[in-house]
Amino acid sequence: MAPPLTHPKALILDLGSNSILAMVVERKANAMVTLWEGRTVVRLGESLQEDGTIGEEGVQRAIMVARELLTQGLTFCPDRICCVATHALRQARNRDDFCKAFEAACGFPLHVLSEAQEAHYARNALADLSNAACCPMVFADIGGGSTEISFIPDDKQCIWSQSFPLGTLRVRKMYVPHIPLSQQPCLELMASTFAPFAQFVATKPPPPSQTDFVFAGGCVTALAWHLTQTPTFDAAAIEALKLDTSMPEHLPANADLDAAIGAAFIFALTRLVPTSQTLHITTKGLRHGIALEVFSLWGVAGPATPAPQRG
Repeated sequence: MAPPLTHPKALILDLGSNSILAMVVERKANAMVTLWEGRTVVRLGESLQEDGTIGEEGVQRAIMVARELLTQGLTFCPDRICCVATHALRQARNRDDFCKAFEAACGFPLHVLSEAQEAHYARNALADLSNAACCPMVFADIGGGSTEISFIPDDKQCIWSQSFPLGTLRVRKMYVPHIPLSQQPCLELMASTFAPFAQFVATKPPPPSQTDFVFAGGCVTALAWHLTQTPTFDAAAIEALKLDTSMPEHLPANADLDAAIGAAFIFALTRLVPTSQTLHITTKGLRHGIALEVFSLWGVAGPATPAPQRG
């Protein structure tokens, strides 16, 4: 049997529809410490062609960026490497060819997560949220191609979760800068897409008045960065933000398009599913959920964790 690892490290790469993200985390006692994070916007979802395949240029750019991020992450000597892909690869007819090319270039297999797996790992991240103690909550993880929404009434016990085929890429095509948020043409699309979740919640007893909304995803963390007004990205400052439902209508003057789209998601969802006035934005999402599961299954004996299966 392999000797126990005192401080095991994992490198997680998330090939999303909008961005490719990577991080190295280390487990120390009962805490998970982030040693490094990297992010590059590639908008792989926009490379999907009419025939349902990802174009060769998009394939090569995504693999090049992933290889660069993995190279940086490997300098931390991780004990476990896990590479996953989400909505864009799920939709692509040539995803198997993409995965083979990825493994040939990067040296690691790429696992395409199903919708259920993506939602599962996004919810896993709640175990590492400092504000998760404020259940009940509605948790929304907004990706480039899809959004996972969960209703968690008590102590992280999720009673309902679903993935919706709407992310920042589709909203980006409809969002019109300089038009007031409440008049954005993308809001109708959001309302129709997320209506099943609102209808589900409406069939249940009203969420308690103290129910909070917790948001994760690149667009909302971009918004939070503007709100913190810190010169560099500060995850701790973002986690400490206490916001209310009027916030999306008061965007900072220097907010970029990603931040504006984040505000649109918050505006739409908080009106579809009324909760308390309290909102939280977290920097933790899919990658953190995968890392937590890696460490949980890993135990103390070494890297015997099964990788996520292809969806």
